[in-house]
Amino acid sequence: MDNIRATVLAELQHALSTLQSQPVPAQTLVVALSGGKDSVVLLDILYRIAGSEEDNPYKLPSLYAFHVNHGLSSEADDWMHHCSILCAHRNIPFESATVTLQSKPRISLEAQARELRYTRLLEFTKRKNGVLVTAHHLHDQVETMLLQLKRGAGPKGLGSMQAVSFRNEVPIIRPMLDVSQEAINQYAITSKLSWVEDESNIDERFDRNFLRRQIIPLMEARWPAVSRAISRSAQFCNEQAQLLEQVSKEKLLSLQDAENKLDVALLLDHSELWQKQILREWLRQFFPLSPSSSVLLQIQKMLIAKEGSQPLVGIGEYSVRRFKGKLWCINRFEHLPEHLPIPDTGVTLPVWGKRLNVDVAKDAQWDRGSLSLVTGLPSIKLRPVGKLHSKLFKEWLKEWEVPPWERIQVPLVFYNDSPVAVCLHNQIVALQTPPTVPLLEFSYN
Repeated sequence: MDNIRATVLAELQHALSTLQSQPVPAQTLVVALSGGKDSVVLLDILYRIAGSEEDNPYKLPSLYAFHVNHGLSSEADDWMHHCSILCAHRNIPFESATVTLQSKPRISLEAQARELRYTRLLEFTKRKNGVLVTAHHLHDQVETMLLQLKRGAGPKGLGSMQAVSFRNEVPIIRPMLDVSQEAINQYAITSKLSWVEDESNIDERFDRNFLRRQIIPLMEARWPAVSRAISRSAQFCNEQAQLLEQVSKEKLLSLQDAENKLDVALLLDHSELWQKQILREWLRQFFPLSPSSSVLLQIQKMLIAKEGSQPLVGIGEYSVRRFKGKLWCINRFEHLPEHLPIPDTGVTLPVWGKRLNVDVAKDAQWDRGSLSLVTGLPSIKLRPVGKLHSKLFKEWLKEWEVPPWERIQVPLVFYNDSPVAVCLHNQIVALQTPPTVPLLEFSYN
């Protein structure tokens, strides 16, 4: 018991010392309390450390516990009640949240429950200006690395879980990563702790349970030290991934512009291996999941595509495109209808993510109901204010270097039958209009 407590204390103090550079020091430790054996042991150890003058000379931040009720088990409410009693006996502030799961295509209930659990935990931890503390242990780490191997992950994925990490800007500490399941079991029994048993933990249809109940025991029977060896490998992978990420970020800074568009010519100056790594780092700015090898290969082919071509690679809700010697990563937007009246409150332009507002010169006579947004008119002739000649709308769009995939959605503002303005990404271009059109002023917010 003393060994496990000493391990947790040492890891906790080391983790908190690494977080001292944060703008606001942690004021609380929020324990993710499921009610299962692992989290109950963690709660008890932290409670004993916090109450011991010998173990807590540095005065750890105050303790909170938070439980998320997924409702997946018929006993879920009992588990939540059990957690509240555990905390009441130790005088630890306790809060809980109940989440509702819905069947979604291609997303398992377990994955959805995990995501919602973290969302609620992180929200609560941020509200308490705290650090989230989880009960992940040595064998959780082994399971995670084996699952990553099964998925064909690279160094970052094989790095598995870390003693200190961040999610949504909230620090997460895992002080039991070096503690075995056996040590946790022994602590729980010796301390006469009470916990709940989740019946789903014995369902070997789930990969993690299959590894825990079938594969890892066989490995440890043949190689008793294999779990700690796998954990060391995970740490080495994480260190290599951090070094690689650091260098990749430095390289990326010299290759992308202020709008995060990537210079194709500069990227081609690097080897194919570095191209892949830089592309991974670039895409991480837009979504957290690393792209597959096949997606990276498709993007690399875009680098040498003919200048006039319009290659596209789709990644979830995003598209990678090439235009004017740059790679763009674009979130797919909702298209405007071909004709949309502009109400008094203005109108949102999905293609730009901005809101268009319209005002009229003082005392001018005008009909607000005559204003509308119109798309899909590439061949209409226009003459911007200050220009000597009219040209087709599509020719102006080329001159303004609007990317081809956006051109069909660039809206014109019409007053009755007269086009009066063009809504571009970073400006609104006023057009020459007949004298019958009032002087209108346009702005974004």
